[in-house]
Amino acid sequence: MAKYKAQRLEALHGLSVYFTSSAGIGEHSDLITEASKFAEMLANADDVIQCLQRNFQVEGTQPINEAGQ
Repeated sequence: MAKYKAQRLEALHGLSVYFTSSAGIGEHSDLITEASKFAEMLANADDVIQCLQRNFQVEGTQPINEAGQ
C-alpha cells in the first residue's frame, strides 16, 4: 500500500509542477510524454489502492477521496 501511495504522491507532484510552474516545462522538451507518464502513474496507483481497499481489510487506511486522502 505504501508503495502505491508514494507513486500516487510522486505523480501528483509531477503533474502539479507542469500545471503550475513554467520552470518544470522548460526542463522537458517532450512535455506531453512526461505529463502522460505521470497521469498514467496516478491512474495506476489509484486503481491499485482502490483494489486493495475493496478486497482486503488494510489496517489504518481509508478509501481515497477526491482530494486524494
